[in-house]
Amino acid sequence: MQMWRRLVAGSLLAITLLTAACGGSNEEPAEVPTGEVSFKKHVQPILLRNCVGCHGGSAGLWLDRYETVMEGTPRAPVIIPGDPDASELYLRITGQKQPAMPIGGRKLRPEQIETIRLWIAQGAKDN
Repeated sequence: MQMWRRLVAGSLLAITLLTAACGGSNEEPAEVPTGEVSFKKHVQPILLRNCVGCHGGSAGLWLDRYETVMEGTPRAPVIIPGDPDASELYLRITGQKQPAMPIGGRKLRPEQIETIRLWIAQGAKDN
């Protein structure tokens, strides 16, 4: 039992250190960011927590990293920088296009949707 506790404690420490070394956690913003929206700081945590469970490659769509988000699917991009209303991802998370995302999951909170909209409107930069 003692060895199991050490293993768990060591694993938790390693995860904490790796998270800190990678520049933060997967905590989602509680509010819409002001100023420039950062993919890594603001958008990626939302996608990792709410989208990657299904879009970690299914149907050719990966939403885990900036490069794969911008790559879109083999059929088409999902982000049109500067134009949320033409971006498939935005249309799906707002329910303007069916099937609305996430399928079978909780709808994103309004501040999460607005964060993604702002990021796309600001040019969907990797900052």
